[in-house]
Parts: sequence; structure tokens; C-alpha cells
Amino acid sequence: NTRARWTPHAARSRSSMNSATRAAASMPLTVIAYCQERLGKAADAAATLEQAFALADAAVQPQLRRRVLRVAMAISAGRDDNAALAAYARESLALCTAAGDCEGQASALSNLGIAAHNEFDVAAARDYYERSFDLFAQTQTLYGMMQIRVNQAELAINLGDVVRAFELDRAARELARRANDRYILAHCDL
Repeated sequence: NTRARWTPHAARSRSSMNSATRAAASMPLTVIAYCQERLGKAADAAATLEQAFALADAAVQPQLRRRVLRVAMAISAGRDDNAALAAYARESLALCTAAGDCEGQASALSNLGIAAHNEFDVAAARDYYERSFDLFAQTQTLYGMMQIRVNQAELAINLGDVVRAFELDRAARELARRANDRYILAHCDL
């Protein structure tokens, strides 16, 4: 009878195993949610993302919540849901700041910049983009730096500042060359 061997230590072990299982399950759910969103199944994506958040929170591992938030930001940006994007980005920024995750902070600031840009808050978008670029530069994340320059170029175009847009496009291309990423170079045209 296996129940006779059940001890408080075994219960704690099983509990931690469940926590580990929940942690391991949260990340595949984010991939599923993103795929569901891309396939146009928004309600399914929202439910799956909610499950991923619940599992990450149950595992009591803040880094998991930060990872789920990154996917939630991507889904919100794809939906042009600026309110959700900004809310997820603010939460991500707070968690990443507390954890000392500079790249996560840069990503959150970038998403705040996108939300502000989409809401025509030019001053906020510029500030978020510059702060994001500085953090990406600090972590030497070339792709992030390049993406910020592309976003800034789009903002300059929207404002009618063509000269600044070309300068930023040139800077983005140089970053793509440094990263030796032909895909990025091919998609860096304004």
C-alpha cells in the first residue's frame, strides 16, 4: 500500500513538484496563446494567456510572470489594443526594474513607446523610445536598438520630419549590419 509511505516530507516534495510543473507549463501556454492569436482565435488566446498567468503566479516565480507579460504585450500590440499594451508594459517595467532586468525594462519601455505613439502622445513616445534605446545599448542588444530606431523613424515620418526619419533609418541599417542580420536589413526600408 503506497499510502502508508506518505509522509509530510513527501507531501512537501509533491507540492514543490506541482509548483515546478506549473512553472514548466506556463511557457508552452504562452506559445499556444500567441499562435491562437495569429490564427484569429482571440477568445481562445485570451483564455490560454489567462491560464499562463495563473500558472506563473501559482509557481510564485516572478520571472515567469515577466515572460508571460512579454507575450501579452506582443498580442496586445498585434491587436492595436493600446490600453492593454500600456497596462502590461507598466506591470512588466515594474517587475523588471525590481529584478534588475535591463533588457526587460527596455522591452517594456519600447512597448510603452509604441502605445504612446499609437495614441499620438509624441512627447511620451520619444521619451520611452530614448530610455528604451539607452537600456538596449547598455545591454548591447543590437536587435532592440535597431527596432527602436525603426520606431523612431516611423514617428518622425508621422510628424513630417523626413530628414530625421532617414537619419534614423540609416542608424537602424547600421545596427542591422553590425548584427549581420540579412532579414532585418531586408525589412529596414522606410
